[in-house]
Amino acid sequence: MNIICKTSLEISDQEWIEITESFIANFSNDSNWQNFKRYFLHSYLGYAYHSLVLNDQGRIVGHTAFIPKYYYWNGERVLMAQSGSTFINKEYRTDLLLYRKLYDQLKKYVAERGVQFILIVPNKAAYIYTERILKAKNIFPLDFYIVPSTGFYSRAGSFFGMIFWPIKMLHAIVFVLILQLLKYWNDFAQPIDSLSNRLQLIRGSDFEKLRYYNERDYVQIHKKELKYILNIKIEKGLRTAYLMHFEYKGRQDFNAFKKAISDMLFSKNSPELIVLIGYYDWLLGSIFKLPAKYQPQNFPLMIDTMNLPQEKIELLLNRKNWKFSLENFDVR
Repeated sequence: MNIICKTSLEISDQEWIEITESFIANFSNDSNWQNFKRYFLHSYLGYAYHSLVLNDQGRIVGHTAFIPKYYYWNGERVLMAQSGSTFINKEYRTDLLLYRKLYDQLKKYVAERGVQFILIVPNKAAYIYTERILKAKNIFPLDFYIVPSTGFYSRAGSFFGMIFWPIKMLHAIVFVLILQLLKYWNDFAQPIDSLSNRLQLIRGSDFEKLRYYNERDYVQIHKKELKYILNIKIEKGLRTAYLMHFEYKGRQDFNAFKKAISDMLFSKNSPELIVLIGYYDWLLGSIFKLPAKYQPQNFPLMIDTMNLPQEKIELLLNRKNWKFSLENFDVR
């Protein structure tokens, strides 16, 4: 068994084919190798770091990846890496520490390239291993926020949609008025914008081109100074819009959220449900937050602090120092 580390740009097409075949076998995924490769080449910096396990015949039987991303933290730019796409082929899992070896070798590789810490969002099956073997620390769970929309008034077709149109408008108007009142309260209760001191993703036009390259999955809406991005899926029969990003006049605050929601409520093609996943500390967050026992999945945000000093680790473990959502990492 041999473990090697490479960037996405250094992996050959044959290696991509082997990685994808093993990934599909482990996760029953229907992706093809070109799409799998494209996913990493369209990540934050246009590549990721990979650790590969080769068996005695030189075939790839295990893989993990760290996607590098830049964050602002107290006005400084820091490089972190998001862990994902991890698997070990079933017949090689008898070595319980093989994944640890795979992970540690890649961690050393990225540390030499300036990565300061690693973020991990493990699924239920991987959580215990991530906590006990990798020694990653919990920051906070990624909560679900649900906003009922007006799209369900059109479920029975265009004819009934016309009949229910006044009710739809009333729903939208009342909800927008509630949001406006909540905005006033939020402005009064939190007049100081403290986001500049938080860990938040550095974004821009180049980032958006890479992050949202797949127009099949993402819908980008631009209306004057309002911009928001959706991932629309059918979830349990409901046309659900996952709100990936929203901004108004360049600000990503509650006012931008209010305007994005208002635009969707009045839209001819409004969704039936609007969902956010992440951490939003607005005082009204509890109004929209789905209680933990009703959340469909548990997504803990965890961190490998590597060699950071203790004072920085304490700051990283404080959820109030974070701005994290589906745009950072799509855990849907």
